[in-house]
Amino acid sequence: MSYNSNKYNPTLILSTKASADLISNRFLGFSGNYPPVNGKALGVVDAPWLTGELANIIVSGTAVVETDVAISQGSPITSGTTGKAKVAIASEQINGYAVTSTSGAGFITILLT
Repeated sequence: MSYNSNKYNPTLILSTKASADLISNRFLGFSGNYPPVNGKALGVVDAPWLTGELANIIVSGTAVVETDVAISQGSPITSGTTGKAKVAIASEQINGYAVTSTSGAGFITILLT
């Protein structure tokens, strides 16, 4: 796993009940679990949370999201497998735009939309 050295600036954090064990730096859906692939996210999980806990979710500002793929700065971002970031194409839901880039698996900072 890559080390996260990206900076972020959340401007709004909400709490929601985790409906599954959650890993930090992943998208979270409105159900309290990871959103479906290409699905709309509520925001980004800020720390690991266990099922039933009130999880803090970054919903506005910038956040750091984990990815398995290369992503270029400025790319539209959607949710991939288990809440990781991937580039949105065609009519996929856009959850933010890449502020930083990565050449492969790692972490990027995104501006949430």
